Amino acid sequence: MRIVTYNILEGGAARDDSPERLGAIGSLLRELKPDVLALVEAKGWTERGSRPLYAMEEALGMRGFLAASETGFHTALFIRHPLRPMRVEDDERHFYHGMLRVKFGTDERQAWTAGVVHLNPFSPDARRIETAHLVARVRCRPRTLILGDFNSPSDHDVERGLVNEATLDKLPSRYRLRYGWWKADGSALAKLERAGFEDHFRRLHEDAAAH
Repeated sequence: MRIVTYNILEGGAARDDSPERLGAIGSLLRELKPDVLALVEAKGWTERGSRPLYAMEEALGMRGFLAASETGFHTALFIRHPLRPMRVEDDERHFYHGMLRVKFGTDERQAWTAGVVHLNPFSPDARRIETAHLVARVRCRPRTLILGDFNSPSDHDVERGLVNEATLDKLPSRYRLRYGWWKADGSALAKLERAGFEDHFRRLHEDAAAH
């Protein structure tokens, strides 16, 4: 099963509001042919009767689900046939950009659960609270995924020297506030690992410089 997660930035819109950028995103995703696709920053996708969501469904040949957020930066999950939805839930109360949880599969015995999140972009403390709610809502069990944008470095990257005071010092102040002013704060991802989840990108690509 091929799984893709993608922050499409501002709903995939171009700066001049032309459709080319979103079309290019759709073309890339068609080439990747994911079975499961998580998108964050689906901004504007509830407008015009959710037309952008349905257009992406048609472009990819997948079934889409969206959790609306008051921030406007919605989360979405798409699944490809023969996968079918069994349960769809959202949680806007405990997450800055909301959380989408979808149970899907071909039958109950082989069902998967995916949680899609876009954690708080401003505060490590807020991300720790969000992650506590996340592991309570999406239990670590076989065939369980957490996808999206965690807005957080990994402690493993800190240990390897990929993220340190020198790299933080080069960032604009708003990003230093995001990742930890004096020290990179990877506590959100660490909480997921303590709950039993694994970083599969790092597991499959140990030599990748960063992700």
